[in-house]
Amino acid sequence: MIELSPKQIIEELVELLPLEPPRAFALVGAPGMGKSACVEQAAKRLNARFVLEQPLLREPIDYAGVPWPVVREGQEPYVEQLPMAFIQKVMRLAREDGERLTIVFFDDIGPAAGATQAALGQFIQAREFAGQAVPSNVRFVIATNRRKDKSGVGG
Repeated sequence: MIELSPKQIIEELVELLPLEPPRAFALVGAPGMGKSACVEQAAKRLNARFVLEQPLLREPIDYAGVPWPVVREGQEPYVEQLPMAFIQKVMRLAREDGERLTIVFFDDIGPAAGATQAALGQFIQAREFAGQAVPSNVRFVIATNRRKDKSGVGG
């Protein structure tokens, strides 16, 4: 792990977030060191939309969707995952912004339930939901505290 000052974190994010193909970034540091402020400042410098998300307040279904049975005449029944409000919001905002970057910041993922972390990780890695690709102008940044700080980080 590389240790950087808040100023260095901002500089790195400003340099790396616009790169293609889209990547996800993780920030790990002491509570109160300014991880959230660094991401918000980088978004401002990039003139990007900043979306703050709190995984601790979510359930796995918020990132994995609601299973919905689909029955159509002449077809085998199947199940679709219907996106919840957060996923719909990210997709809508990114499309509205066109080329402008949308930075989705998942703050303090450490204390979120393991199933929530897993569903979020799958969404971030796949960059798609129910066959719908996350727009290419969306970047994901997650943050958590260090385990040694004993601030709710599991694992």
